[in-house]
Amino acid sequence: MKSASVALAGLPLRVTLVVVAPAAPAVDAPAASSAAVTSASSDVAAGEATSGTLDAARGVSRPYLQAALLNHNWAGYVQRGRTSEVSARFVVPRLAKRPSGYASTWVGIDGYDTRYLTQVGVAEQVVGDKAAYYAWWEVLTPTSMPPMQRFSIAVRPGDSMLARVTCGGGSARMAITNLTTHRSASRTVRYSGPCGSGEWIQEAVSVDHRISPSPNWGQVRFSSVTRNRANARLRSSQSLDIMDGRGSQETRTSAPRNGNSFTVTWLRAGSWTTVR
Repeated sequence: MKSASVALAGLPLRVTLVVVAPAAPAVDAPAASSAAVTSASSDVAAGEATSGTLDAARGVSRPYLQAALLNHNWAGYVQRGRTSEVSARFVVPRLAKRPSGYASTWVGIDGYDTRYLTQVGVAEQVVGDKAAYYAWWEVLTPTSMPPMQRFSIAVRPGDSMLARVTCGGGSARMAITNLTTHRSASRTVRYSGPCGSGEWIQEAVSVDHRISPSPNWGQVRFSSVTRNRANARLRSSQSLDIMDGRGSQETRTSAPRNGNSFTVTWLRAGSWTTVR
């Protein structure tokens, strides 16, 4: 891990919306409010939290999705509406040695049109030809953006993973299972977010207030995608792709298959994008 401040997942950072079809105008994020976060159960390795902090940024705020959108750091799918559960399976990609970059594969609740977010997934990074992979969880609120926390379970390229977040009743639970090694980890926290959207995301993460170019993950396939414990019934209009600050598209998210699977394909690294 670099000593730099690394945000391994987070809100869609300073999104520049490039709308493929007309969409409703953005609205302001909700006013800040307090939210306590305390652990109720854990399989977290002691002392493994990173020293970095999330790059400060306002999440994208939209009343609804009308078209596929390009943004600076999220590729995948987002669904708005009351969400009590999201999950998906994916295989951890093997990053190419070049270009260097930081990425993450995750599922989450909230974050698209609110500054609350609860998420769990796998981080993938390659720096100086050396790659690293690990499982993590994170909870963000308008008043608290702590660093992501690592789980102790081992993760390797080619491992099949199942990630799930549940939300409601004043709490959220983030769980991840390595289906290859049969190891699991989970974390339950107090959570006062609205539970108002579900996300299945391949992310280019931020380092020292700049969004990393996407490292070459080839393809990441999300399958068995659920929302509220049923087929998510994804639609192409709910997809997102990554575009750097110079307008270069870095990813291509496929149309959904059977409403519950899709692929995010790496196109190019793009350039570092400053988060203003």
